Amino acid sequence: MERRDGDPEILEAAQRVRKQARDTLVRRLEQFIPLEDNARRRANARQPAYLVMMLLDGVFVSRQVEPGDLSERQLVTIVSRAVRTSLYDMLTECSS
Repeated sequence: MERRDGDPEILEAAQRVRKQARDTLVRRLEQFIPLEDNARRRANARQPAYLVMMLLDGVFVSRQVEPGDLSERQLVTIVSRAVRTSLYDMLTECSS
């Protein structure tokens, strides 16, 4: 979590893994977006993919800072609800 004195190779590896995960999410989400335009479909899929990554970052930080507050399962359930709501809203907008 700390960038300043960390190993640059570890930071680079973490960035590479995160990009790969985000790109995979984008590809998966694109399948559900009913738009003909590939660029628009990809752009729309990027938003929830970034949301998922940010929320999972929050799960990680929460477990580090407040380990006994909520279980991983409870935190992931909260993330899932937020993502479903976001996806529903986005798909509704795309269909209009």
